[in-house]
Amino acid sequence: MTSDPTPAAPAASAAEDDLDCARALELLQDHLKQATGPELERRLRRHLEACRPCFQSAQFERNFVDLIAKAAHQCAPERVRARVLAALRDEPPPAHSGGAPAA
Repeated sequence: MTSDPTPAAPAASAAEDDLDCARALELLQDHLKQATGPELERRLRRHLEACRPCFQSAQFERNFVDLIAKAAHQCAPERVRARVLAALRDEPPPAHSGGAPAA
């Protein structure tokens, strides 16, 4: 099993496979976390290689997960953080809108 869960680009038409699209998309998150067993991994890869819509969903999900992982390690510059925290401390709580009055 390789660490890159995105297969090569599929052919234009989907081949017959033992996973349907709904099941493949259910397995996609586990696949991206490398939490599927070898048999499901093989079946899902085969489906993604044959099904363009599922392949595109897998590519989108992989890119999204990568982007979130990169963003989690970034911090705002200290000056920006200080300004935001100061603004939060100085700003009164938001007014209650709609429904019953706040207690």
